[in-house]
Amino acid sequence: MDWLKVGEITNVYKKIGVAAIQLKYPLPKGSRVLIFGHTTNFKQQAYSIELNHEQIELGQPHTCIGLRLDQKARKHDGVYLPINKDDILDATYIEHNIQRRIIRNQQRKVAYLRHKLHEVTTKMLQEYNNNIKHSELLEESTV
Repeated sequence: MDWLKVGEITNVYKKIGVAAIQLKYPLPKGSRVLIFGHTTNFKQQAYSIELNHEQIELGQPHTCIGLRLDQKARKHDGVYLPINKDDILDATYIEHNIQRRIIRNQQRKVAYLRHKLHEVTTKMLQEYNNNIKHSELLEESTV
């Protein structure tokens, strides 16, 4: 089984058995996690996740949550979720295709804007040439 590092312990409150964890990826309540570090290696269920002293169902990325621990952990220990490699490959493939589509759409927009710019400049040039011809005709008729 492979593991994805979803966060890192930034502080441990030993008296109450809670670790502050800075998340990089979402952490759902009830999921099985691995706490791993230099001297730490245990699995437990994330049965109590808090944000600002309130229970939450899902820890969001880039937030610092509190997780009740069953065993001792230390600062800088990693928090990992079990993952399936095929799911990661599928997600990577999907993300790659989405990025390609975005780039393709941006290229189409640029091509469209270039086309419109060409049309406008061509029209302005034609009007300018017509004005010059018209002014030349006026000068000839007045002479």
